[in-house]
Amino acid sequence: MSKGISATFLSLLFFLSAFSSLFALGQAAPAPPANASQPAATAPAQPPQNPQNGQPAGDQQQGYTITRQVNEVDLVFAVTDKHGRFISDLKQSDFALLDDRKAPERVYSFSQQTNLPLRVGIVIDTSTSIRTRFQFEQQASTEFLLQILKPRSDKAFVMGFDVTPDYKQDWTNNLDALTVGINALRPGGGTALFDAVYSACRDKLLDASRGQEPVRKAMVLISDGDDNQSHAYLDDAIKECQRA
Repeated sequence: MSKGISATFLSLLFFLSAFSSLFALGQAAPAPPANASQPAATAPAQPPQNPQNGQPAGDQQQGYTITRQVNEVDLVFAVTDKHGRFISDLKQSDFALLDDRKAPERVYSFSQQTNLPLRVGIVIDTSTSIRTRFQFEQQASTEFLLQILKPRSDKAFVMGFDVTPDYKQDWTNNLDALTVGINALRPGGGTALFDAVYSACRDKLLDASRGQEPVRKAMVLISDGDDNQSHAYLDDAIKECQRA
């Protein structure tokens, strides 16, 4: 009994192997004898029809649909004329937005950010390596806030850092309080630049997005760029900035 099964199995394998070889070479299988019960050629089988609309049943089957939430994409841009002058009176209908040559399903908002309230973080390096330039950093930070901040709508915070972040002034539109915070910083210690950027984005700038009104956000980092004691990597700091 087992020999008969083995012989049949081997014959089937041989038949399949021979058929595959003929198909791969594009050769036609030899025609059966004239007295064979089956015809030499048959029409391909047709898919079953749907009795209601005559469509193949296979067309009625639907694949799986996977749905998930994704973050909105903020696209910031500026438009200038041929002389390099900014154009600020454009409307959404003046633009065509394409992603891989396809328009997005929906644009949720379109606004001129020059008119939005500003939230800016002043992040100052207070490590030993900038000791000789520290007074200049303080003066430049104060002057920047005086020039850019509109007390009626804008806010800023002040943070110094060496190996740890040191928040001297939380969000405020009070220029005097911001100046006091800047002048309270003292240099000394190592430098954890990436940690400071990560902390400012996570703890302050990200928090500024949770209000009802849209705002512009920026971080002004004043440093010599050295980093020797961060736990975070550069990529970590960049990703947190993008998230904020």
